[in-house]
Amino acid sequence: MNKLRNSIHVTAADGLSDYFVRLYKDFGIEDKFLAETFSEIERLSAEITTAIMQDRVKSSLAEKDKARNEEIRKLNALLKGYAVFPSAEKRECAKRLLAVFKKYGLKITSENYSSKSSLIESMLEDFSREQEKNDAAVLEGVAELIQSLRNAEDDFYKANDEFVRGRALKNESAYSIKGMLVRTINEKLVPYLSAMSIADNETYGNFAQNVERQIKKLNSAVPKTKKSPPQ
Repeated sequence: MNKLRNSIHVTAADGLSDYFVRLYKDFGIEDKFLAETFSEIERLSAEITTAIMQDRVKSSLAEKDKARNEEIRKLNALLKGYAVFPSAEKRECAKRLLAVFKKYGLKITSENYSSKSSLIESMLEDFSREQEKNDAAVLEGVAELIQSLRNAEDDFYKANDEFVRGRALKNESAYSIKGMLVRTINEKLVPYLSAMSIADNETYGNFAQNVERQIKKLNSAVPKTKKSPPQ
């Protein structure tokens, strides 16, 4: 039987392990070694799924951070525009709000996640004071942008909470778990099925063929590493 290539994608390894577990349960072969091996495969499959989801949550967290940075930049641009507005009333309102904004400035977009959250919360608290709320009401679009920043910060908090919960469960990366899964398949499942399909083909043969067929299918989808030309 062919062994599974180590270069298989993480998501493909996850899908393969799910398929193998379902296949094993469908065949219902009573075998202590297979039971132990598939218990290990099922555990690794669950772990790799959790790790993949955590990687996606991390990506989502970065997107939520990018969104709040964008709201900060838009608020800065709008206030600067109003600060040179022809209307004296709007100009003065903008200058007062801009003075508040400058306490934090665009530099907060470069802060780490936690520091940025603290600074944004402080900024939003300043903008919620009576004078600042009245000034924002005079300037079309400013109150809406402040609310958008509030919403973006809330979205970031939710994504961060999910990330922290997932991190508590994630001890290893999806890539490292994939390595353990491939080794279990290649060093335990494949050699055992190769031997048992010869020793007892009636019991193991069809199951082994299904396993091998799926391994060949996934191996063929993995680009082969190009060999360096001879020197």
